[in-house]
Formats: sequence, C-alpha cells, structure tokens
Amino acid sequence: SVKGPKDRYRKRFTSVFYTRILSNGEYCDRDWLVYCEQLDRVFCFGCILFTKGHRKGQLANEGCNDWSHMTNRLKDHETSLDHVSSMNNWYELRSRLEKQQTIDKAAQRQLEKEKDHWRKVLFRIVCIVKFLAKHNLAFRGTNGKLYEDSNGNFLGLVEMLAEFDPVIQEHVRRITNEETHVIILIIRFRMNCHFLASSIRSEIVKKIKSSKYFSVILDCTPDASHQEQMSLIIRYEKDLNFLILI
Repeated sequence: SVKGPKDRYRKRFTSVFYTRILSNGEYCDRDWLVYCEQLDRVFCFGCILFTKGHRKGQLANEGCNDWSHMTNRLKDHETSLDHVSSMNNWYELRSRLEKQQTIDKAAQRQLEKEKDHWRKVLFRIVCIVKFLAKHNLAFRGTNGKLYEDSNGNFLGLVEMLAEFDPVIQEHVRRITNEETHVIILIIRFRMNCHFLASSIRSEIVKKIKSSKYFSVILDCTPDASHQEQMSLIIRYEKDLNFLILI
C-alpha cells in the first residue's frame, strides 16, 4: 500500500483514501484522486482539468495535505457542485476519445497513425540491431549517410529493408526528402544499442558467476584511427563457451 511521510501530527497519506465507503456500505474507487509524492499532497484529476479559476482550499489547485481531516475533506469535495461538473466533463471527454468523436478527431487519427508508424519503425530497428549483435558484426562504416558507399552494416540493412518493406520505405522517403532528420534514426539506433549491450553484458556476467571456473584474457589492438582498443575475453567452464566483452 502507498504511504506518505508523517506530518507533525504523525498523520500521513495512505492508500485508504483511494476508496470511498457509501452509505449502504458499498466500496467505490476514487479514480479522480491523485497523490503526488514530491509535494506530499492529493489533487483532483478532473477538477485540475476542467475547473476554471482558482479554488482556494480545493483539490483543483494547490492540493491538500490536511491528513488529520482528509476523510471529511474528500467527502466534501466529491459532493461539491464543481467536482460533479468537472467529472461529468471528464467522463464525456473520455467517452468521446474512445469513440473518436472529439472536435479534433482528424488530428487524433493522424496522431495515432504517426504513433503506429514510429512503433513499427522502432521494431524493425531493434530487429536489425539484434541481428548485428547476434552475429558480432560492426554497425558503423566510414560514412553515416544512406545510399552512399561504406556506410556500414546498419544503414546497409536499412537500405535492404527499404527495397520491399513499406514501413522502412516510408521512413527512408521522409529522410531523403528531409521530412524527418536522420538524427532521429541515429538516436533510436544508439538507444537500442545501449539497451541491448546492457542486456547482453548482464547475461554474460550472470553466466560467469554461475560457472565454477573461468579465465580472463586481455587483448589490445589499434583501430583505423590508431587508437588502442582493448578487448576483454572471458572463457568460462560451462560448455566451453567463449564470451567477448569490448
């Protein structure tokens, strides 16, 4: 259960406040009640959205942290005219959003379409990253642009997918027409690389710790820019596998 810090009267917020007990003994969820841990205050979600002007002492503006009298405060608030009106407005808006019958429904459909597009693009980028990581292939080349020589395996696979996959075709079209900056693709690529690298490293460490014997080899070699690169090679006893951490 959620609990907040105690005040000077040794009272605090608890998850009990999320439930309202009706006069007939039934329990009802206060789905409008929001607790902010940083401020240690409760707010009314519906009133924050729809109440006009400042309502001092209400849960729509500065919030409330009078824990000693919170039960009565909540009862007074949820039966007030402002709260009932705000919640009616929220329920109507929520219903219209679910049915896509808002005034800006065309914009909502476009937003959902765009979200779906980026979700599909991200899924394909993750698949490319997983493939390159699984086969221990380099990601970058000496060139970081699409459809240019020596642009590496990652962009090369993007180009290949664009030959037959409509999602990547549309994404590449946006990049080449400068509707979408290529930096977005690079950011997502780097985010996924970092996530996958962290997961792979954790799995390697887990296997090493579970093995009875393991050996460590350090190897250094200069790269194309003459910078020394060190590889940590770990051999562990189980199945005589070799693992490489760079």
